Amino acid sequence: MTSIRFKLFIFLILVTFSNSAQNVNECGSPFKNCNLGKPGMINVHIVPHTHDDAGWLKTVDQYYYGANTGQQLASVQYVLDTVINELEKDPTKRFVYVEMAFMSRWWKEQDEKMKQLVRVLVNEGRLEFVIGAWVMEDEATPYYNDMIDQQTLGLNFILKEFGKCARPRTAWQIDPFGHSREQGSLFAQFGFDSLFLGRIDYQDSDYRTETKSREMIWQSSANLGEAGRIFTGILPNGYNPPPGFCFDIYCDDDPIMDDEDLDDYNVDEKIKKFLDYTHKQATWYKTKNLIMTMGSDFQYSNAHMWYKNLDKLIHYINKQQENGSDVNIFYSTPACYMYSLNKENVTWPLKYDDFFPYAHRPHAFWTGYFTSRSALKDYVRKTNNYLQIVRQLATFAGLSDDETKNSINLLEKEMGILQHHDAVSGTERQHVANDYSKRLARGINKCLNVIYKAFDHLTSKLFSLNNEPIFMCPLMNISQCIEIEGFERFSLIMYNPLPREVTTWVRLPVIDSNYIVYDFESEDKVQTQISEVYNETKLIPERNSKANYDLVWKSVQRPLGIKLYSVQKTSRKESIIQKSENLNLNNEHLELNFDQNGNLINIKNKHSSVSTPLKQFYCIYESMPGNNSESKFQASGAYVFRPMKNSCMPLEVREYRVQNGPLFDEIHQVYNEWISQTIRLYKGEKNAEFEWQVGPIDVDDKIGKEIVIKFDSDLKSNSLFYTDSNGREILKRKRDYRPTWILNQTESIAGNYYPINTRIFVRDEPGRINRNNALRQLTLVTDRSHGGSSINDGSIEVMLHRRMLNDDALGVSEPLNEKGSDGKGLIIKGNIKVLFDTVENSAALHRELSHQVNNKPLLIFTRLDKNEELKKLSSWTAVKENLPLNLHLLTLMKDYDQESEITNSFLVRLEHFYEKEEDKELSQPVSVDLREYFSKSFNIVGVEELALGANMKVEELNERLKWYSDSELDNLILKHENNEKNKIKRQDSNDNPFLFTLYPMQIRTFRLWYL
Repeated sequence: MTSIRFKLFIFLILVTFSNSAQNVNECGSPFKNCNLGKPGMINVHIVPHTHDDAGWLKTVDQYYYGANTGQQLASVQYVLDTVINELEKDPTKRFVYVEMAFMSRWWKEQDEKMKQLVRVLVNEGRLEFVIGAWVMEDEATPYYNDMIDQQTLGLNFILKEFGKCARPRTAWQIDPFGHSREQGSLFAQFGFDSLFLGRIDYQDSDYRTETKSREMIWQSSANLGEAGRIFTGILPNGYNPPPGFCFDIYCDDDPIMDDEDLDDYNVDEKIKKFLDYTHKQATWYKTKNLIMTMGSDFQYSNAHMWYKNLDKLIHYINKQQENGSDVNIFYSTPACYMYSLNKENVTWPLKYDDFFPYAHRPHAFWTGYFTSRSALKDYVRKTNNYLQIVRQLATFAGLSDDETKNSINLLEKEMGILQHHDAVSGTERQHVANDYSKRLARGINKCLNVIYKAFDHLTSKLFSLNNEPIFMCPLMNISQCIEIEGFERFSLIMYNPLPREVTTWVRLPVIDSNYIVYDFESEDKVQTQISEVYNETKLIPERNSKANYDLVWKSVQRPLGIKLYSVQKTSRKESIIQKSENLNLNNEHLELNFDQNGNLINIKNKHSSVSTPLKQFYCIYESMPGNNSESKFQASGAYVFRPMKNSCMPLEVREYRVQNGPLFDEIHQVYNEWISQTIRLYKGEKNAEFEWQVGPIDVDDKIGKEIVIKFDSDLKSNSLFYTDSNGREILKRKRDYRPTWILNQTESIAGNYYPINTRIFVRDEPGRINRNNALRQLTLVTDRSHGGSSINDGSIEVMLHRRMLNDDALGVSEPLNEKGSDGKGLIIKGNIKVLFDTVENSAALHRELSHQVNNKPLLIFTRLDKNEELKKLSSWTAVKENLPLNLHLLTLMKDYDQESEITNSFLVRLEHFYEKEEDKELSQPVSVDLREYFSKSFNIVGVEELALGANMKVEELNERLKWYSDSELDNLILKHENNEKNKIKRQDSNDNPFLFTLYPMQIRTFRLWYL
């Protein structure tokens, strides 16, 4: 007891000293070294930069070293080598860098002298980090948890190696193919002052150029007020130099030749061209501050070539001021440019929607990549699930050894790389996609030993003392678990990563139907049901299993808890398949009706007494071929979705089989030789499960194909439908419409496609009341990111798989033609949950269901059985009770960098995952006592609230620059919200420092110390 008190005393002294020390802003103004230009002149901020893809045409390793030159000439290591050399020689020069995945690798190779030099360059603002994430992430296809993780990884690398003064002030999303509202909101919550974009729709760009609205305030959250808004600028030329001023070894533009004795002297020509372009660009923007990016993909591997020409350009342009020129040009950075705009004290237009879908010309909508490489998208989503589980178990088990830290860090880095805008997006070459998958597999396998050690810790070293391994079965989605096929008896360990009790349906592949299952804790026999593994699954080339059945049972799991089952082979069949001729699927909540051919025709919610005719089927879009020479010849490819016709070819059920049982009913439907599905309705569930299998897509006719699943209802949706933004807020979509400009629609299908990360729905819009005075809603919850739309009222379609024979000429130079292990074409399986209820009830259903789909329990197998230590593990839970129904435990991980001999610490992110007015009860504020909630596992002695990236205190968010809109009403609302902010803060209890209140869509990040 004396030792604990002494540690607590020392801890309180350290925290008090730390807090008081950090009250002093030792960094000074982050803009103190900025050149703000000359008053009254057009001030051109020259921003040298490189854009380094973490994989695309080459793997991330090949890009760093410069290998595989046959694919592309690009080497990141030489960029950083030569840029640092140039910056050291001239204090006026500037450079910005983005990708910490490359920076960290280069950093490891440097000696201490070089590291100290770079730290000086960073502190003096000569080398500026923008975004500071692990990669420049995609915005259409990542899940928000992954986005937060990879940004946090990069920001904390910067904090650890360069200090708090190096914190990036601006985000720099210059290459992603459209921009999500959630991305803007997250950047605001990370503490960025601004965001700059390179690509927006060509029609949007033209409109903004004409109206001088290329810079704006983006209200990127409908729930968070000022905390969810960010100043956003659209760069003038993508992220490339002005035409004629690219001075890299990869460029064709002439250098500045200033020897007047030479015939090729071109200074006058260059001056005129630059001044003409500058004055043209000045008509696009609101102020006399202009930004010009000088750099592009993998440029500056010979930095001297760039800087020598830029020095000349600056000298000769500024010399023209002697002749009355109003242009002033100088080296700068995005943060300094942003600060110059902020000092102008002008107001800005407001934007409330997002930047999807993106098109760079007519007929070229970049909506295909929402679905491209669907299997990789699924792999990334599942790996996030796994990473959160590994972090949680390592934290609860108190694992602090180097092997654990390094294993988790490896998986975090690999997942960070996979968020790159040419990774999870599916827009990379095939050999790069293979490398990405290999990286995830390596990280997953490394972390299996972390799980082993965690279970060993929780069972008094049961596993290590018995020299007993544990097994995972990553291919259970294709009914394969070879690791246990030969076992007569084994145990299944399940861990629930959610902070509330959940019901899970376990599906375990087995060879025979004669198995029984026991609950380890109660020792009761568990009711099971056998489901046949259908031929379509058995014929998947990557499948090597002999399993003929799935053994299915219902598991109820405690929050953040472990559940064990004993599985034993018996001599007699305990469960038999009950085939049925009944063409209805029924449970307590839903009824699905089918016609005599096995096609779905109707759905009814029994509890809410609402129904709709519902036709569900598969449909094939034939991909447009083309040479891409003009927009009318645009082909469908990895990026672009362009069907040959404005309709798809519908398929109906060719054959079907129905099975009924005590736990679930299902109908298996075959549509053709390469499309099948199983519709399953579990007892007690409020959703119907549609398990789909597509592939190998038939291209023997030399035509690419893109496969969608469609649901047609009689809901009166009035051209409206709704999609999520990276798994968080819901955005209203309207067919053939953009909120920002008058749309000239050139593709009636592809131009109405939007990213779906977790859900899409249609509903009866107000004004249309059905017989029961209830507005109905049809919701699809997905297990990965897709593209989708509502092409007709009451209809939803989701694209599942794509296979093309043409490239879309957007850089990959390779058709999206995934051939699979046998070369015949990749087969993909997936799962969509369908909800049908009233609008009033639906938010609570899809919000909770989405978290369950994306945070599934971990399944681990061991041959150990009937052991007292295992029985103890079977009742283990980390917490005493559920979190409130509207709170999600987004992050729980050891905070290794903050630990000491006195205290341990971990990071927690809590999320209120409902929007305002979405649900009468669950959209209300909610409070939680962190010390009490974790008291079963930790003796918590301190708490500190951090910004979203866990790299600074939350109070430092108040230092964000203030921006004001053109709307006086908005400015008044903002002032009111700032006053309300203080009230909200006061609702966190002064009497209890561990009690915190969360509001709709709010994420709060904490560091908790424990003894």
